[in-house]
Amino acid sequence: MRVLVLAAALLAFCQAAMASTVNFSSSAFSSDKLTTTVTVDGVGLTFWGSSYLGDKFFPATGLKFGYQQMHALQAVATEAIQILSVNGKSAKLSASGHLLPFSILVENEVVRDGLEFPLYSYGTLDVTDSGIIISKGTRFTLDVDFASNNIGAETILYNMVFETYTPPPIPLPASGLLLLTALLGAGLWGRRGKLA
Repeated sequence: MRVLVLAAALLAFCQAAMASTVNFSSSAFSSDKLTTTVTVDGVGLTFWGSSYLGDKFFPATGLKFGYQQMHALQAVATEAIQILSVNGKSAKLSASGHLLPFSILVENEVVRDGLEFPLYSYGTLDVTDSGIIISKGTRFTLDVDFASNNIGAETILYNMVFETYTPPPIPLPASGLLLLTALLGAGLWGRRGKLA
């Protein structure tokens, strides 16, 4: 029993250690850039601001934090990633802004909607169980409606925690395992016959 508990703890520690963080308050996200690329633990992520028209996002005039034409933050990654959490620096938000709705889209398809940052200074949205896996080179959107609030994106979005996604190994079907065992057994039997 102790071995199982220790193994589970070690697995949890390793998973936590693999998590990486994009810090949106860093100087890489300055308001005079059209796009910015950051490399976090070997994963390159390119971000750009976007505007909203009906059900479509299109590139805005850059990472205009605090300007009305920036509605959302879009990105692509050089590796497959899984988003684990998003942190909202809500200290500067108004009372109505505290419950600012948040969505995550992949290629304009909503994968999580209606999330709300908690009512304290640094509210974390835990999406670990959502299975938000984004393929390499696939565009995804962090939609926090920057435009209607007209305040800095870095005020709403403080960081994004992700980890590189590796698909689980495909288990060998039971029939395949039986076939493999039978072939191995036949090979051994044949070898035994030759030795005799």
